[in-house]
Amino acid sequence: MIVKVKITREENAEFLECNINDVLNIREDYYVAAVVASEIGNSNIEACKAQAVAARTFAACKNWSVTDSSATDQAFRAKRYDSKLYPNAVQAAEETSGEILTCNGKPISAVYSACNGGRTVSAKERWGSERAYLPAQDDPWDDSKKRTGHGVGMSQRGAKYAASIGKTYIEILEHYYPGTTLEKIGGDPSMATAEQFVEKVKIPLQEQWGYIYGTWGSIWTQAKQNAATREQTKRYGSKWIGTMVTDCSGLVYWALKQLGLDGVHHATYLYTDWCKQKGKLVNGMRSDGQPLKPGSLVFLQGNQSKIHHVGVYIGDDVVIEAKGTQYGVVTSKPDHWDHWGELKNIDYTNSEENMYRGDIFMTIGKAKVVNVTNSVNVRLDRGKEYPLLFKLDKGTVVNILSKDGNWWQIQYNGRIGWVCADYLMQIDETPVQEEKTAANVNIEKFKTSLQLMRASINGLYDTLDQLEELVNKL
Repeated sequence: MIVKVKITREENAEFLECNINDVLNIREDYYVAAVVASEIGNSNIEACKAQAVAARTFAACKNWSVTDSSATDQAFRAKRYDSKLYPNAVQAAEETSGEILTCNGKPISAVYSACNGGRTVSAKERWGSERAYLPAQDDPWDDSKKRTGHGVGMSQRGAKYAASIGKTYIEILEHYYPGTTLEKIGGDPSMATAEQFVEKVKIPLQEQWGYIYGTWGSIWTQAKQNAATREQTKRYGSKWIGTMVTDCSGLVYWALKQLGLDGVHHATYLYTDWCKQKGKLVNGMRSDGQPLKPGSLVFLQGNQSKIHHVGVYIGDDVVIEAKGTQYGVVTSKPDHWDHWGELKNIDYTNSEENMYRGDIFMTIGKAKVVNVTNSVNVRLDRGKEYPLLFKLDKGTVVNILSKDGNWWQIQYNGRIGWVCADYLMQIDETPVQEEKTAANVNIEKFKTSLQLMRASINGLYDTLDQLEELVNKL
């Protein structure tokens, strides 16, 4: 779903690299998360979910065409789409993906205000138009002395208090918008394409997430580190403080959740219960002779009795995995894994190879950053509405991986993203592929051996920790 947003805020024009009064096509999930962060901040997750549904419904009611101003619509501050500063806002937008409130089958006018002074104002009283789902009623959750805003619909102050005493976002919405129905719009909620799955899995790699056992996409804090009991976490976890973290199966679980799909946070059960097809890998190849499709899960059993580790094959001989507490989310090769599986809720029909090349990048030339004062934004995908990954200083030389119209996919210091071609000047049009002389082939083999040794040692540590935890419970 796309939201057409007219840009009126200077900060948005600067961040999104556009002009005032430009109308941008913003992804619905990006738009909703940024609105939640702008309107209610990083509040309790249930309050953020209520705000997310209200924000999405508000946009749907206006036929997905709004401004970024709270004076006319609702506040949209693009740079607040930030999973580190506003994790609950981003999570709320993702976990309520596609959910809107309807009345008689149509999106309602899901208005809201900061506080109502203890009683909501009806739509008829405020604007002269009767809407049964916007009545005047006492609000036991809003203890403010004065009203801030129009007072119609949801009170953000009330929603935050309700969430703090254990109310769910559905209960909050039912109270403030009585008689409405919570519906899910969009495509088939039970399936996603392999390409969509792969794109979600790439995000933790591009954002350089860390690894903490038992997590699936949350910020690791000092308080959590202080409370850690697992030996690996106590030993290495402090390096991830302030960073988004996950473990191996949490990476898969998180990506599925972003697509509105069910999953399980456990490597063994992902293999046994959630893969419709599965089998063994031999030297990175499926034992049935079929190609390993992008979006497939790869598993490691080794000499253990059960599957204990999982990653995601994204194509072109590259796997993304949450490797261990020392490493975080990194890439590896399929020949490190010994089992494969295709998830039952992912459609692999048109799964294709992608341009990511892992440690060796197949480039189509080099480019230099130009036409900027200081730096240029590198984004997650082709468009100024997509999240900022990192910045490149003027004069920086990068590898060009691919071109799509006015957007070029680049690689710099192992990181990949998209840059508007207006800020790049190609300086080398010769396709470049790393020369594989006998010497550097041996070096690559040695590096691979070291990586496998580290992975084996790290896996042994994890296994010993799990065994110790099991023994302690006996």
